[in-house]
Amino acid sequence: MLDAAALTAHADTFHTVAQTQWRQTAHADSTLVYLPEHGQPTLQVLLGGTPPATNDAARTAREMGAVALILTAEAWGMFLPTEKAARLPTADRPRPSESPDRYEAIVTTAVRADGLTVLRETRITTGAFGRTLAPSQLTDPGQNPDGLAAWLHEVLTLAAHHDN
Repeated sequence: MLDAAALTAHADTFHTVAQTQWRQTAHADSTLVYLPEHGQPTLQVLLGGTPPATNDAARTAREMGAVALILTAEAWGMFLPTEKAARLPTADRPRPSESPDRYEAIVTTAVRADGLTVLRETRITTGAFGRTLAPSQLTDPGQNPDGLAAWLHEVLTLAAHHDN
């Protein structure tokens, strides 16, 4: 299994690539990276920013021998107002895109087949010098049962258990 340090290093690398692209073009492509245990990662640019269907991603993950996935994209973020709100299922939480306190960010979510998750977030700020990137936030929540991390874990689970 890909160790936690390797997962973190790959997450940092692909997050840095997105930051560099944003600095050069004011846009970061949404990408899905398939990480095999041995060998080179395979990067899929997500046209329109939309991830593939779960079964399609699982099929590709299986074909690539992926033991982890990394998704990087520009997204809306927000602070959840209370600890109680943070414990709500993702579908029941307030939507960042509808919040007056929302912020733009480049977000990288890396998930190993056992559910270990590494998150990276870099806010896109607007100030006196125009739009710039703030320092990255490093968040390593361990097992993350919600949201994008849960979808990536589901893809890896289907890839490991699907017979085609």
